[in-house]
Amino acid sequence: MRRLTSNSGFPSSFLVPNLWSSRAVFCACADDTATVVRHVRSLGLIVARCVRAVVCVASGLNPFNVRKQHVFFWALAGLLAGAAPQLSPRLLAAHAQAPLRTHHLSLRGITASTDSQGRLIATGRTHGDLPGVLTLAVTLDREGHVLSGEWALDVSYIKFGAIDKDGDGDRAEGLVQLGMLKGTVLGGAATLNSDGRAISLSSLQLELNGATNQFHDTQRGKGRLSLAEITGPGAAHGTVSLTF
Repeated sequence: MRRLTSNSGFPSSFLVPNLWSSRAVFCACADDTATVVRHVRSLGLIVARCVRAVVCVASGLNPFNVRKQHVFFWALAGLLAGAAPQLSPRLLAAHAQAPLRTHHLSLRGITASTDSQGRLIATGRTHGDLPGVLTLAVTLDREGHVLSGEWALDVSYIKFGAIDKDGDGDRAEGLVQLGMLKGTVLGGAATLNSDGRAISLSSLQLELNGATNQFHDTQRGKGRLSLAEITGPGAAHGTVSLTF
């Protein structure tokens, strides 16, 4: 097997496997290799700017057919060898740069208690962008600093439909379950009363690190949570914002 150069004297060449023969064919290209690779990676100018002159040695094959066949597989090889590894990070970056949305929620009907580990447990209904039930568990030190914690939001609600045809005038009801969002509490502070009990929580930093069902593609996120009047019967309320 010989190595040929183009009439212009360019020494660059590319080894292309011949899929119809057991031989390998060297195709001499008049274009600079780096320039050609850039054309391949751009995916748009492979034919227009690719090869000006190709001289192939392939026994028993028409040179024009060889040129077409080998340019195609040369381009495919270039894509697999060069473009694909470059495109993947770009696609990942594009995905990573997708616009995030901040979901605003209000908390009502909050009940608070202390579990056997001394953690403050608060549960309440969320209203707004993500209706459902949120449960929060945090560990506080004696000064009211949040040492650790976890949270979970079950996004589900009752959807009312048209009035039933049974004559009782009630609307049809259906349970909508979108999925679960959960994570950890990274920090925050509590205001304590004279008994050392938390009466409010401010600026809790939430990290989102798990999701299910319709949120299963959500792997990371962040948020903030605040609660007020925790000890008051039926008076507790709060706000939550989640960005993902």
